[in-house]
Amino acid sequence: MTKVYEEKYRGDCPLEDTDLVNFVTWFDYNYPHLKCLLIHVPNESKMPVQGRVKLRDKGLRKGVPDLMFLHPRADYHGLMIEMKRKDKSKCKVSKEQSMYADELTSEGYYHAFTYGLDQVKKCMKDYLAL
Repeated sequence: MTKVYEEKYRGDCPLEDTDLVNFVTWFDYNYPHLKCLLIHVPNESKMPVQGRVKLRDKGLRKGVPDLMFLHPRADYHGLMIEMKRKDKSKCKVSKEQSMYADELTSEGYYHAFTYGLDQVKKCMKDYLAL
């Protein structure tokens, strides 16, 4: 089962990219011994079609979670995080993202949809506490 980390929110909110950079900075500072195990998958690239086709041919898959934390905990092989903006009305979970959530959890990964910086930090702390 995929876990959802969210809180009620209205108003302006940072872009997903801003939260992602801030989260990785926070993680690297707080868990320097684990930082090599946290990997961002750059699926959101805004490049010309030729570049996107080349990446797809190399194995880039639509819907893959934003972050992969390759550190097993409890009964999980690792943590997969799909980050979203804090204001849920500004982002939707795609069909492909839902498919990956189902597949990854069935394969023994902890998968989460997180909304905003505070929630992705909470998700990581929860996972590391397992």
